Amino acid sequence: SADLLSGVPGQCEDRLRADIQALTQLGVTHLSVYDLQFEDGTAFARRFPDAGHNGRPSLDLAAELYAATHEELDARGFEHYEISSFARRPPQAPEPGSAARRDFRSRHNQVYWSRRPYAAFGNGAASFVGGVRATRPRGMDDYCRWVDGGGRAEGLAEHDASPRDDPRSPLLEALMLGLRTGDGVEVTAGGAADADACVEAAGEALRIWEETGHAVVQLRRADPSRGLPAQLRARLVPP
Repeated sequence: SADLLSGVPGQCEDRLRADIQALTQLGVTHLSVYDLQFEDGTAFARRFPDAGHNGRPSLDLAAELYAATHEELDARGFEHYEISSFARRPPQAPEPGSAARRDFRSRHNQVYWSRRPYAAFGNGAASFVGGVRATRPRGMDDYCRWVDGGGRAEGLAEHDASPRDDPRSPLLEALMLGLRTGDGVEVTAGGAADADACVEAAGEALRIWEETGHAVVQLRRADPSRGLPAQLRARLVPP
């Protein structure tokens, strides 16, 4: 497995493709390609403050580099299975959706995208357990004091119980996380009116992307007379 940055100052499409070729020739079976972000307040953003100037790629060039990454890796036998993730296809590609097709996908990261629970330990570590998202104190001294004090919830850097307590939150999280993946998302409302409305609103919001060819959307509206909840199947189309 290897990681690669696109959108680096001074980077051009030819150089990016050459880097991809070099990595794939090494025999890697998984490649994560991340579009470099210039975060406000950082030394890097101060050095390259304006997109399209001083070597920093414009937004259009960054998008072109992203599309070139997809094109190059697809041609080299990799599936674009998540926004930033590419996995080598098996020698004899099985049917879409089969277990064998996912041999080289990151099992670790798919836990996050499928909204399964996970526990993490250490300063700054984030967990999702029992429907609660929690982040431990980030600084080492703060973390040690928190551990010595019994690791109480009020000492966490972040503590969000809305995925557990708000019935709409799991639906919205499932949509947000699932749409990151090439497999997309299949969400069925629980039958409550507000859940049906949430699923239907999400489907309608995706229509504009379907009209431009950037998404595939199947929305079944709720039909209380037949006992059918709203259901949404959707996925984004790679560049």
